[in-house]
Amino acid sequence: MRKMAAAGAKNACASMLAYILLAPSMQAPARCEARPDSSISYRWSAVYGSLIDIDRGSSFFPWNDEETLSHINDRLALLGEIVQGDGFSLFAKGSTGFRLGGEYQEQRYVLEQGHVAFDIFDGAVRGRLFSHERVYRTDQELIKLISDESQFVAGRGEGLAVEVNAGANVSASFIGSIFRDDITDHGGLPSFYGGGDVLRMFRIEGFQKPRWHAGLTLSEVRSLTFGDRITVGADAGLHVRGLDFLTELARVRSGGWDELRNGSLFDLRLREAKLDDPVSIFSTNNAFSFEIEGLELGIGGLGAVGIVPSYRFNGESFTELEGEISPGLSESSVLAWWQPASYDALVSIDASDGEYRGRDFSNLIGSARMRYRGGFEIKESVLCRTGERSSGVVSFIDDNERSRVAVSARLDDLGAGNALSYLAHAGLNLGSRVTARGALYLCRSNQSLYNVQLEFRPRGRFLLRAVMGSFTPRYEGLMLDNEFDPYQPSKDRFVYLFTRIWFGAEGEK
Repeated sequence: MRKMAAAGAKNACASMLAYILLAPSMQAPARCEARPDSSISYRWSAVYGSLIDIDRGSSFFPWNDEETLSHINDRLALLGEIVQGDGFSLFAKGSTGFRLGGEYQEQRYVLEQGHVAFDIFDGAVRGRLFSHERVYRTDQELIKLISDESQFVAGRGEGLAVEVNAGANVSASFIGSIFRDDITDHGGLPSFYGGGDVLRMFRIEGFQKPRWHAGLTLSEVRSLTFGDRITVGADAGLHVRGLDFLTELARVRSGGWDELRNGSLFDLRLREAKLDDPVSIFSTNNAFSFEIEGLELGIGGLGAVGIVPSYRFNGESFTELEGEISPGLSESSVLAWWQPASYDALVSIDASDGEYRGRDFSNLIGSARMRYRGGFEIKESVLCRTGERSSGVVSFIDDNERSRVAVSARLDDLGAGNALSYLAHAGLNLGSRVTARGALYLCRSNQSLYNVQLEFRPRGRFLLRAVMGSFTPRYEGLMLDNEFDPYQPSKDRFVYLFTRIWFGAEGEK
């Protein structure tokens, strides 16, 4: 049965590729009343960027451009796309100074990404032959089995992605991809020779929106470094009287598809189920999540209140490569909120209790947000964790057409050390062409960092940005407001000068 299915899949792929190649020469069937759209549109762009980035802490030549990396300072990217009607498009992007996985490759022109996309049978079949694009994702909400944010995937593969709408209530998708570390061997073009890591993913879903949906996901990784492993996932949702019940279950196992013959599909331990210990039915290779949404109640002039209960379990051995799951977690949580009727405000309490990698924890985050006229917003939060002193956060945001100021102040170890951290962002439009920005960051009362930027944009096709400082602002504001243990960025003084010039046009034939 499995061989017949594999043969059918190969024949289907061959037929689909033949259709793509022969479609321009095929005549429309006589039963079609309207001729297909044969118009051709195009667009192209050329982007030239020049970069000077020097650090005081450079190991070879402090405060100088390192000669060994000089080729990264100039980059030329050429982009082009041709679209025929609604059913076919060809896109390609090539560049110099190509960067892959945070490391710059040798100076040469390579195809950085591209695809041939098709839409046939009135949208019933859609897909693309792609190279190094972010196509690795599914529509699962609670367990991200496949994600473009995974370091293993990271948009560096080449292959085929297809989506089939088989009727009004059934859809299926497939991704087959191979990953090679050095794509410059063939100028970035896909190669039919040589080995690499392989990912195959198949998903089928049935639904009747908004009442229910159910799906099954199968993925296989064959890696030269990490070995072979398979992942099986199932998800379901039910909408009843305004409530949404969502549940997702997955299992990972080493080996190939043949390993699924041994034991149950999800390796559940139903015989060991206990009312006082529901986690006992899961193995260390399982991941499970459950959530209820829509538990809301209007209270007249006082606004509305609601709660969102949830539970998740990630086994200690659930170490898949292509998703976003942290193993060794068992957590029950509830989010309660109140939104006033007459004000733009929200009060919430997020409580969780569980175990992470052998350690018990209980977390509580309470916050209140209020937004006033003119774009001024204030938020207060308290973060509490078992066994540790609490943290308090106050944030202010003033956002208008001329300027934006955001300040977050945080006290850790309340009542004892009272370690202060704060982040202040400010931006000011100096006319219509120049913007000045600055940031100050104090980490737990012992490390002070700064960043100053000046941006000149006379037109949409030209940009000049000059930056100097001791850190580059990224996610520090989000971490101060929401994380129990925000990390401290590395400190190193630097100067950054970047220029970008864009050319481009679009038209129709």
